[in-house]
Amino acid sequence: MIRFVRASGGALGAILAIALAGGSQDFFDPSAWGRLVLSGWIVAWAVLGYSIMPYITVQPAQRMVRGAMALSSGDFVAGILGLLVGLVISVLLGCRWRTRLSRGPGSCPSASRSYSGWA
Repeated sequence: MIRFVRASGGALGAILAIALAGGSQDFFDPSAWGRLVLSGWIVAWAVLGYSIMPYITVQPAQRMVRGAMALSSGDFVAGILGLLVGLVISVLLGCRWRTRLSRGPGSCPSASRSYSGWA
């Protein structure tokens, strides 16, 4: 798992380096020095992505799983219920603001219509 995350981080770093270099004409100088600078830029970003990616993906996920496993079942159920109550409140507030911002009189739309925009 870590190997895949590191490899994808390196690839993402190289893609980011190419995207950042695309905005500058200095990197695409056809001379040997320009090619060397571009290669060094891409390799540096690939190494940065390779080394950082596990610490922003796998490590936090492992800490969250360890923390969830350490909870008692009552704490876990309370947390899930708190998340559900928060989601219901946000949907109700969103419906209120949507009907307030709409042109004509209306009611709270169904969930399937709410994804289609303001229509």
